[in-house]
Amino acid sequence: MAVAITRGTLPGLVAATVSVCWAVASPAAAQVTTGFTGDYAPENWQLFNGNADGSIDVSSAPESVQLTGGNQADDLNCSSTSLSLLEASKCLPGVTNWYIEVPEDSLLSFRWSYQTADSGGPGFDSFGYVIEDFPPPQGDGQPFIELIDIGGPLQQVGVTQIQVAAKRIFALQIATDDNRYGAATVIIDQFTATSLAPEPCPDSPEAASADSCPPEEPEQPEEPEEPVSVPEPTSAIALGLFGLGGWVLRRKRR
Repeated sequence: MAVAITRGTLPGLVAATVSVCWAVASPAAAQVTTGFTGDYAPENWQLFNGNADGSIDVSSAPESVQLTGGNQADDLNCSSTSLSLLEASKCLPGVTNWYIEVPEDSLLSFRWSYQTADSGGPGFDSFGYVIEDFPPPQGDGQPFIELIDIGGPLQQVGVTQIQVAAKRIFALQIATDDNRYGAATVIIDQFTATSLAPEPCPDSPEAASADSCPPEEPEQPEEPEEPVSVPEPTSAIALGLFGLGGWVLRRKRR
């Protein structure tokens, strides 16, 4: 199945398309969750702020939710030398994540509508997602995948599809570069989660289809036992184990 990740700017979605292919379970096996319901109901998500005062509005769920990024230093003069340490820290970059542990291998699909009140442009309040092994995702482990065009207009819209493995953390993220001059908001709607779990094989060979599970092979009659010769001892074979080191990617802001 070819999956397109599309982003664009108002009024049209023409900026970029990336296609990724993977195997999807047969229609009979696939389970589809529509909207923020079931395993993906708002109460199963968590909000995390890292040096930010962002928020999540779920009053329109299950149809849509609205994520707002940080803007905690908007009333501070961040260039002043008289700020306290706490006040100065509020002027630093921050992230707002709304995250969930994905229960099973799934294809997540959603539409996003982004806008920022920061006249400096989207580059100061970016939107995307993070996939992590452990919560809360803070953007320092796995890379932050940017969905918007940081050089584009203040309002953008796109449709995204992402494959996420079971038990991993999926987070929608707004990253603010300066925590001031206005926050970014993103409305997420048309959300679906399609299970990628394979269909269980039927017990009987007659129920198995050529496209799903191979039929069971008939049992072979046992052959009479033959005398077994014992070979001379041989030397053991040593197996080497290789540790794989992963790159840690850190997103650099302009």
